[in-house]
Amino acid sequence: MAVAGDEGDCRALAVVERFNRQVENAPDRWALTPKWWRAIPPSAAIVAFFPADEGGWAFVVTAMGCQTVRLPRIQLTADRQMDQEAWREALLKPIIPSLAGADRVVVIPGPSLHEVSFFGLRGQRRIWAAEVALSLAPSISFAMRKATVAPLANALIIADPDTQGRFPRLRAAVGEALGVSGLFERSRTLRGAQATRSAMLHGLRDADVFYLATHAVLSESRPAQSRIVLSGSDGDDLRAMDIERMAVRPGSVAFLAACDTAKTAGKGEGEYSIARSLLRAGFSAVIGSTRPVIDGLETQEFAALLRLMKTRGLRPSTALRERLSQGSAAGPGSIALYAPIFM
Repeated sequence: MAVAGDEGDCRALAVVERFNRQVENAPDRWALTPKWWRAIPPSAAIVAFFPADEGGWAFVVTAMGCQTVRLPRIQLTADRQMDQEAWREALLKPIIPSLAGADRVVVIPGPSLHEVSFFGLRGQRRIWAAEVALSLAPSISFAMRKATVAPLANALIIADPDTQGRFPRLRAAVGEALGVSGLFERSRTLRGAQATRSAMLHGLRDADVFYLATHAVLSESRPAQSRIVLSGSDGDDLRAMDIERMAVRPGSVAFLAACDTAKTAGKGEGEYSIARSLLRAGFSAVIGSTRPVIDGLETQEFAALLRLMKTRGLRPSTALRERLSQGSAAGPGSIALYAPIFM
């Protein structure tokens, strides 16, 4: 059973959220409604972190209200890193009592925590993401978005584009693409020279699943220039600022088996990631990676997740929990899921 919280804290959290939306120019469809927390399902919770060097706060929100949890001092190394056990002690351990009875949890990392692998943190008995259906969200507004996953009937698959020598070829991606294609009665696979920007944008209009097995580039200095690598030269790639204007099918899901697609660049409300840009474009859920992905060993995990969703009708966070419970080959640190709580 969820622990009762304070409605005043929920309203204060909504004020912060409204400011962030204005700074970030977030879509109006992400706006919160009055008494928004009452719409959270009884077995679900949202956790918003606001860390600081001298400590910080976590807001644990359920249908009962909002609990404010004081976080301990976060002692970072010179390169602002901590190991997973230290992150667990600083972030997860303080909030566990407030999450009693929660089967689904959406985490809003907050500034400076996008490097933390929440999916790799140890829970009470095992990996946290194997104990609860876990997902991330860029904001509370997105976490509360009314979204459903469309029937996974039509797939667009991008695999090993011909980058004209700019990047190494991804040989394992081709085999994975063929395996993914076989899950669907209707699918379109663009590989090699076929994997162009125009072909991809055209195919997305009818796709319920967008499966990407290519390279991606995160620009730390110019986050909006982060890009999905496609066939041709640099000018033929798809940049984050253009991704947000793509036409996509409502309820569609993106699988980004490429390096750093869920990793965030920029600071504060100016943060960017390729996954975040896809959410803005209208995808219901995005599965990406916060670190470099090894062609073959780790990219196959994305195909395994899609297979669970397709064959068993699981929502993304439930499929990820199932996969981690089975013991994934790549381990839990390579995948990050962005999805709202209503799926």
